[in-house]
Amino acid sequence: MVRLGSHRRGRVQKDQDRLSGRARHNAPLFLLFIPLIAIPHAISQVSIPALISRSVSPERQGAALGINASLMALASVLGPMLMGMSSGTFGIQAPFILAAILMLFSWSVQFLPFTAWTREYSPERKKAVYLQKRLLRSRFRHNRSKEI
Repeated sequence: MVRLGSHRRGRVQKDQDRLSGRARHNAPLFLLFIPLIAIPHAISQVSIPALISRSVSPERQGAALGINASLMALASVLGPMLMGMSSGTFGIQAPFILAAILMLFSWSVQFLPFTAWTREYSPERKKAVYLQKRLLRSRFRHNRSKEI
């Protein structure tokens, strides 16, 4: 007795076996390349907030770091959602093509002039920062002379 749809189940099973065979052969490569992705990602997760806090005035650091955290959270939600939708709609190659286009776009942004984001201190603030650094240097020298 032949069940209706048994031919289809056999084909699905063959496809699953074929895909699992590929996955078995690609697993060592996957494990080899994980550090190549994880290490730069970890470095950027630490250095981006540091660069942001150094590039804005102390009064604007909270807002700048809050915007950064919001955009990172948004990217962690929208990224997988958009890549999943593009892979389901256009095929498995679509997320990689879309990621390449987005990386080229983000790379090209570095050539835009963002002069408004640089640190702008008033003359009074510059003088206060200078005096504060000078005071700290003199205290450091004074404490070192006591130790010797």
